[in-house]
Amino acid sequence: MANNDDIEVFVQFMTYWRKLSNSKSAESAENITNELVRLRERHQENCTIINRFTEDNVKLSKRTGAADEEMKRLQGEVERLQVELTRNKKDLADAKRKAKDCDQRLGEEAEKVKQLEQYRVNLVVESGDDVSERWIELWKMINQLATDYFSDDLDPDTLQGARGWKPSTSEEGSTNFPSPATNSKEAKQMRIIAVDTAIALALMEHIFWPVGIEREFSEALSDLACLSPDMESFHRSSYLAVIDKMEDYQNETVDRAVKAARKEILSSISQILPEAKTKDFGNRLEHVCKVAAREWRIFQQYKERYEVDTAAGENSYRPVPLWQPAAEASSPRTNGAARHPTSDDTRSNQSAERPSPSRRKSKSSAVVTCVWPMLKVANTSSSVPNIPGLALVSYQTSEAEEQVRREKRRTSRGESKEDENTNISRPMAKIGKFLPGSTNSS
Repeated sequence: MANNDDIEVFVQFMTYWRKLSNSKSAESAENITNELVRLRERHQENCTIINRFTEDNVKLSKRTGAADEEMKRLQGEVERLQVELTRNKKDLADAKRKAKDCDQRLGEEAEKVKQLEQYRVNLVVESGDDVSERWIELWKMINQLATDYFSDDLDPDTLQGARGWKPSTSEEGSTNFPSPATNSKEAKQMRIIAVDTAIALALMEHIFWPVGIEREFSEALSDLACLSPDMESFHRSSYLAVIDKMEDYQNETVDRAVKAARKEILSSISQILPEAKTKDFGNRLEHVCKVAAREWRIFQQYKERYEVDTAAGENSYRPVPLWQPAAEASSPRTNGAARHPTSDDTRSNQSAERPSPSRRKSKSSAVVTCVWPMLKVANTSSSVPNIPGLALVSYQTSEAEEQVRREKRRTSRGESKEDENTNISRPMAKIGKFLPGSTNSS
């Protein structure tokens, strides 16, 4: 069945044919033929264009369908997002309401914490150097006090009273601490060390404890520091805050402790302390005890719990520097009395005072007495180092021991001679009864 284009072409052909029939000119016929050819070519071009447009229309229809599907999908996604947005808005409103409630509760808790802070002392995370320096300076002050009063010669009466004196030692039952009743360098060294030891022991007994806490409870807190350091530090900070509020109680307790320490020290060294120096020494001693109490309070405010120890084993102590007369103090082989021994000090002290190998015994480094306690951290798992103490070791006492032995031998010889003289005088008395002029006769 012919389409409209074919009919149109046919009509045009017939029209031109009639013209051709009526034309008597060959030229006109040729022109008509050429025109028909052009019309056919144009017709083919139009068909090609129409086919291309048709194909494009099909493709466009497919794309339009896909776009419609995508639009439907996107509309569904938009609807889902709108639902989710509505839900999120509701959740956000709930979260804001909860946050507001939390802020209110947080403010209330913060106010409670603020109120509780006044019942706690902020503990300081200590520096190892600061702790060591404070402990050493306290030792220097104590050693300087002993040096100032016991490096001079004792008068004969005081020396006589010192013959039966037994120094206090940290080693219970120790009998190895020699104390020559002379004015030799070694005797003065031992007296100074004895005074240092007496002060240290009294401070440990009365000062180096938390104010007002019984010994048993303090030891329990030390165990707690190993089990739960944070709990122990919290308890200690709270306790210190309470003590700060009870200022009168704190002052009275510290004052009693200072007086008890002073009394104990004076009692233990009274036989070697000249009466003329007792009052002045007692005043300075009381000041030293107060400083020790103040410093110990600072140690209690460190994060770690610090304690003193005089029975931690030989490796926890260094040989104590011995006092030297002024003429010897400048020697590089001796140590000043008030210096805390470094590793170089220890080697120098040992080289200056250690006896020769032929005289040294296997126990030449045994601790005779702890002169200044080790400062240790109660929490054994802590990385904070302990501060070594100072001890008098046996090789440092060899000369003093020899002097004591010589003194005993002289005393023994003197007593023997006195007994001999007594025995000689008794027969002479009997003979006298028979001499001329004697009024006694039997």
